[in-house]
Amino acid sequence: MYLNLGYRRRLPISCDATALGGPAVRDVLLVIGPNMRMFWDNVDSNGHSIRITAADGVTEMTWDRQAWNYANRTATLEVQALSCQGNSMHLLWLYFEHVSPSDDSTTFAIGTSINGYLEDRLPMDRVVSVSPERPGGTKPRAQVSKDPADEVDLTWYVSPVLQRLAAKAEGHSDGEELDHVLAVNVYDNVPADVPGMYDESLTRFVVNDRGMLGIRTHLKAGVDPNDYTAQLTLVTTDSKKHHPRCTVKVRQVAA
Repeated sequence: MYLNLGYRRRLPISCDATALGGPAVRDVLLVIGPNMRMFWDNVDSNGHSIRITAADGVTEMTWDRQAWNYANRTATLEVQALSCQGNSMHLLWLYFEHVSPSDDSTTFAIGTSINGYLEDRLPMDRVVSVSPERPGGTKPRAQVSKDPADEVDLTWYVSPVLQRLAAKAEGHSDGEELDHVLAVNVYDNVPADVPGMYDESLTRFVVNDRGMLGIRTHLKAGVDPNDYTAQLTLVTTDSKKHHPRCTVKVRQVAA
């Protein structure tokens, strides 16, 4: 869902709760640097157009513009009281570029916090589009390849599957927004999880130039010649789980 059409742009915030051992409420600290060109090229000079919402895209969060330097293109934003699941990457939305901005920031004393991240680059590495799963299906429906020693990003575009799930929900489309990534796993053919092949803390939410939401995951070294299965555990805003899978073929390319 979208906050309202007065906002011309939004970016996903990746809130890193991967170090939490269980459910907790945390504030979010978001540092925006000059590398975020799309943000700085379009936000108003005083930052009054900014709104931050929960994962559903419409529930507004309490936030503070703790530091703002438009000339140097640096800012620190703080978001209050995000309910997190342990070992997860949570989604918030940052809206900006409004036709008639008014300041919405609220000063508060930040408590125990987790870091938030914005991404301003389109995924250029391995990309897969997530399709709806067949009932009871466990077979990967996408495939990528990599050299054994390569560390690569694998981006999963989830917008199409979420839209199709919402269409089946009989008017309950607000219940099929992505809330968080509960787990990233890579399994060998035993199958056993191989934690050394991925880094959950580098998971990021991204959008492409058509506004489609994606999840960028980081894959690490694997053993040649093996076929691994990468799997996400996605949780929607009404607590439904989805498990997209992708085959990762590790092969040494001949010199």
